[in-house]
Amino acid sequence: MENALYWFWLSLKLGPGNSQFVGLLEHFLTPRSIYEATEEELLTFKKEFGEATVERLFDKNLDEAYSLEEYCVRKRVKILHYGAKDYPKQLTNLKNPPIILYARGRTDALAGKLCIGVVGAREMTDYGRDAAYRMGYELAAAGAVVVSGLALGVDSAAACGALDAGGLTVAVLGSGLDRVYPAEHKRIAAEIEERGILLSEYPPTAGPTRASFPIRNRIISGLSQGTLVVEATARSGALHTARDAVLQGRDLFALPGNVDSVTADGTNALIRDGAGAVTCAQDILENYAYLYRDAIDPTAARRVSVCSRFAPGKLLAHGVAETSRAARAKEKRDDRLSQALHFKKRIDGKTVREMSGETEYPVYDAKGPKATSAAPVAEMPKHEPDRSKEALGSLPADCQEVFEAMPIGRPISADELCRAGFDISQLMIAFTMLEMNGLITALPGGLYCRR
Repeated sequence: MENALYWFWLSLKLGPGNSQFVGLLEHFLTPRSIYEATEEELLTFKKEFGEATVERLFDKNLDEAYSLEEYCVRKRVKILHYGAKDYPKQLTNLKNPPIILYARGRTDALAGKLCIGVVGAREMTDYGRDAAYRMGYELAAAGAVVVSGLALGVDSAAACGALDAGGLTVAVLGSGLDRVYPAEHKRIAAEIEERGILLSEYPPTAGPTRASFPIRNRIISGLSQGTLVVEATARSGALHTARDAVLQGRDLFALPGNVDSVTADGTNALIRDGAGAVTCAQDILENYAYLYRDAIDPTAARRVSVCSRFAPGKLLAHGVAETSRAARAKEKRDDRLSQALHFKKRIDGKTVREMSGETEYPVYDAKGPKATSAAPVAEMPKHEPDRSKEALGSLPADCQEVFEAMPIGRPISADELCRAGFDISQLMIAFTMLEMNGLITALPGGLYCRR
């Protein structure tokens, strides 16, 4: 690539998402001309481009640029600089286009293609997962390119659908190409590299930061003629992509959701404010049938509706989790809670554990003990040794912590302890074990008291 070194230098000095880049290029025409400009020349643009931007260009050290160029050659990372042949034409009309895109895959395959961005919540519900997979599959089967951020949740589910349909998909990373984030998506990233395109504005070894993802989002919407938000809360990062799409003059679509679900608050609000409501891929494709009649077949989305349905294992085949982290954590908590409640549940006055014989309590005999004249009646000791400390010491630390937090002399509810910072599943397990060891008593109304 001609003058590649100066493109690297300029991208490193200005950083991702810099809105002064286009203006600088209009004045100086090439990155090399910007590099060769004297401080006096650059200072004349201080008012126009800002003092901070101009001062960064005073640094003419090329060591980092040399290292980056050498790395990209060695690792076979493709470089798409602004204005290059394979640089996506959709991005050239952005206010702040990427100076350089680092790429792997079929970078020449986007020409003449309809690109649709599919984004949404990381903590997706089953509804969001199923819809994202179906939309990705149907869009790709009809000939559209599915663009996503490869994030947890909706983004990766849509990418899996596109791959299963045999279509082209683009993943825009918020980190370097060699620092795939999240790390568990390395397998699907490798598949996209082979059958689609991996793109990033960040140098290949750059790690993710909190700021890198909102900056990345403008590329997802900028590449796409339309962006679909599948599922989003009222404060979801997917709404940043939706906002970028509107500001870039792109089309915006949203999938309606349950009005009682917080994960649909964002999408329902977008529809209320003017986004196109869609229920299937054909609703999107019909908007572009005339412009892309040689590239897409909107009716194909209907023909593959059976194949596009999500089934367990379809995401796992690409190394993608089929439930969100929050859902998996909730399942784990619910499992622990159900185990605790299982042993507390009473049937005919007995716990399940007592009915199975797993109990230390003596079995009550209604007839009473048999009287014998041979055996003398033992005298009961006046003071039985207190074994409560010994019993408490044998329990896990969580149970001891709950016991110590309970007041002496008055009952307390689980809700009150939850407000003090305890987890409900931890409490129910602790209550069960403490009661079984005779350290607390369960009272009516969900109250517990130390013995």
